[in-house]
Amino acid sequence: MPISLPPLVPVAAFTVALLLAIGCGNNTNNPAANTGSGSGSPSGTGGGPGGSGSGSGSSGSSSANSAFVYVSTPSISGGPGNTITAYTAASDGALTPIAGSPYKTTGQAAAVAASGNLLFVAEGGNIVAYTIGSSGALTAGPTTNAQAHDIPSTDGFPASLFTDPGGATLYDLASAGYNLGNQYQAYSIHQKGSLTFLNMTTQGNPADFWLSFNTNDTFAYGSDCSGGTANFYAYTRASSGALTYFDPHASVPAPPANNPGGTSYCPDGAAVAGNNYVVIALQLGTSANSYQGTNQLAVYAIAADGSLSTTNTAATMPSLSVSGYANDYAFDPTGTWLAAGGTGGVQIFKLSGGVLSQTGSLALSGGVSQLAWDKAGHLYTYGQDSGDLNVLTVTNGVPAQASGSPYTLPVSSYLAVQPAS
Repeated sequence: MPISLPPLVPVAAFTVALLLAIGCGNNTNNPAANTGSGSGSPSGTGGGPGGSGSGSGSSGSSSANSAFVYVSTPSISGGPGNTITAYTAASDGALTPIAGSPYKTTGQAAAVAASGNLLFVAEGGNIVAYTIGSSGALTAGPTTNAQAHDIPSTDGFPASLFTDPGGATLYDLASAGYNLGNQYQAYSIHQKGSLTFLNMTTQGNPADFWLSFNTNDTFAYGSDCSGGTANFYAYTRASSGALTYFDPHASVPAPPANNPGGTSYCPDGAAVAGNNYVVIALQLGTSANSYQGTNQLAVYAIAADGSLSTTNTAATMPSLSVSGYANDYAFDPTGTWLAAGGTGGVQIFKLSGGVLSQTGSLALSGGVSQLAWDKAGHLYTYGQDSGDLNVLTVTNGVPAQASGSPYTLPVSSYLAVQPAS
């Protein structure tokens, strides 16, 4: 898990600190963090007027496009440094660079999330808002000092950004204290991108970068595993957007009888479908501190009070044959199709009556670190180790490369997709 480090850390020091922060096992939805400080203002050579991430919000973009796609790159990746690359996605999924892209920022651009006509970028300890113009071009706006709301103050930085389904609230995982004090912060979003701090959760030490919300915008879920201990996180979302933790009383299925390590399943991440179900990736290990096997996907039912239960067993849960480990997974806007991505590619599953069944898969040599959907049946995947940005068309659950895909970008970047309405 990311931690708080001084600005402009050398790459070697950053890598060591990141490994310390991640801890034991793998973490779903965990793009490598960046550090640094300062606010940003884009200055792309073309000039011009001014997520995902996993969160999605109402779109401020033109319906002539499927989506605007933004990839932020910190300078530590060895690429152009502190930039935001921007594209429009056509109806067939082909990407066209936006005038002025890539935009340069003065802070180390990392985690990104889109909401309406706003793009939020974590730049060091700050969150910078950019206005998305009708062409998708960016104009720098207000800067919010997220570190000021850490406990203790300035101890961490926003390691991730995501929104609720309605796009009214921005959330971050405030990573702090060498992974000893991670919490979720909540901010209300105002028209021009200014933010008002609402609250910070105080339960446990979550390592899941992005919570997943139900359609009614009342519950949010995540999970992680520490030393072989399964941790499920559930929150009620108030009308203001503030989050309050509650125990979802979830448990993992019994491991298969032939599990050589004898260990239990280890959960990681969450993907909510509508208001009725949450899918959580589970992984077996050879010991309490070694979880390296293939993921299986468990379906949990959401009760009226938000608690979770599953009837899945080791024998009934589907496995990830192409992607192996689920670096990221998310449902499309309809809550029907689940995409799961990993080092080998992406798999698509259909959820029907609380049962997942695989409908298609696609091997991607560059792997998948992050993925996001638009509202036109396109799936966007990015591989942080390869720099490959793929646009996939998904028809009846079967993925295929869109025209012009894949696109080569700098490694260790971060993806946000803002669907057109």
